[in-house]
Amino acid sequence: KAANLLFSRGGEVCAAYDLQYCGGGYGSADLVMLFVSAMEGMCAEREGELLAKYCSLLQEALAAHGLGGRAPSLEQVTRHYELALIDFLRFLAGWGMWGDTEYLVARGSVIL
Repeated sequence: KAANLLFSRGGEVCAAYDLQYCGGGYGSADLVMLFVSAMEGMCAEREGELLAKYCSLLQEALAAHGLGGRAPSLEQVTRHYELALIDFLRFLAGWGMWGDTEYLVARGSVIL
């Protein structure tokens, strides 16, 4: 979520952190939380563009560290994102809805 982002003074460097939970998992779950909680006007087109950029940067970073063979495809990243979105929607439905719930519910309906 937006509260978990730090920016350099000039805004050119960004870091994300989470003091509540730290562990392994798909980065797509963090993307869902970011897109829903911190970005206004999300839509399928913008989502696709952002997932493609994320996937490209992830593939480059893994290749730079000799892990290119472990890089997920855009199809895999998208599928993980969709599963994470449904899981986040389930969580918020029981806990309390917040963020861009219009996008979340509409996208969840399409996925299901």
